[in-house]
Amino acid sequence: MPPAEERKLVTVLFADLAGSTELSVRQDPEQLRALLTAYFEEMAQQIRAFGGVVEKYAGDAVMAVFGVPHVHEDDAERAVRAAVAMQESLGLLNPSFEAEYGAALELRVGIATGEAVAVTDPSREFMVTGEITNLAARLQSSARGIVLSPETFRLVRPLVETEATPPLTLKGFPTPITGQIVRRLRDSATTRGVPGLSSPLVGRDLELARLHRCATELAQGRGQIVSITGEAGIGKSRLKNELRSHPPPRVRWIEGRCQAFTQHSGYAPIVQILRAVFRLTGAEAPPVARTKLRVTLRSLVGEKFDGSHPAVAHLLGIEGEPGQPMSAAMDPRAFQSQLVPALRAIIEGWSRASRSS
Repeated sequence: MPPAEERKLVTVLFADLAGSTELSVRQDPEQLRALLTAYFEEMAQQIRAFGGVVEKYAGDAVMAVFGVPHVHEDDAERAVRAAVAMQESLGLLNPSFEAEYGAALELRVGIATGEAVAVTDPSREFMVTGEITNLAARLQSSARGIVLSPETFRLVRPLVETEATPPLTLKGFPTPITGQIVRRLRDSATTRGVPGLSSPLVGRDLELARLHRCATELAQGRGQIVSITGEAGIGKSRLKNELRSHPPPRVRWIEGRCQAFTQHSGYAPIVQILRAVFRLTGAEAPPVARTKLRVTLRSLVGEKFDGSHPAVAHLLGIEGEPGQPMSAAMDPRAFQSQLVPALRAIIEGWSRASRSS
């Protein structure tokens, strides 16, 4: 095998438009080209945002690869999140497509993970070959929505809520394959570890003792900041999870996480924490979300509610009451000046509620 090629574990995303043949018949070629150009640009942007590489365009289909040329430990998760973001962004584009071209687009996505032969030399044309690319394409055509291969589903199972397909007889594959259709992403999920399996922590007694000492001092009223650094795969998350599983008395655990592919969204961990505090799943209807936020926030901050609510609602993307401006229209300077005292009031109120419960 040439040195620029190697066998690698990759995740392939294959996306196609449903009803594209009818669209090409109805649309003038120049209009169709303009529509597809906007579509391709948006899809490619979402793929790149999650660390994927567009390998090729074919008609109105897009094929992307995660894991080449750069490998990430969460490439399967990145592909699934990219597919969800692609569907969401297409939903935002569709109103303008309907107004300008009289057409709304629907995206079907197949995602498969497996071994492939990959070209990793940047000077050569990027290419991935192997049955995994065909599997992603076949899954895409098997059902509407985002369809995962069994191996991809195994890697991202804690992240997604899915519905199994019937056994699929796919061209070129000798045995039927059961795919998983993604219904939604779970909140604050992690794909680390294997569900149902656990093992004792070995060789980290000193580090774990230090963490427990910091947590004990926290429970006594002395705030703590702890940084855990090390190479990928060395067990940083496992060490944190051990403390989370066995916290000292009077310590309540609430967690927000930064992902490598959301590094430019500095508020992501705070949003996750606030959703946990207000018990928001993200799937609520707007009136339900507004009510949950209003009732819980008032119980935590009391008389500081009026000064806290606008910034918190803006951060969580919750619309204002009917007839009022949306939170997205909030002035950036006002948001910055209100957010810090609002967060402090929430933490203080939540701590008081925790002590009394």
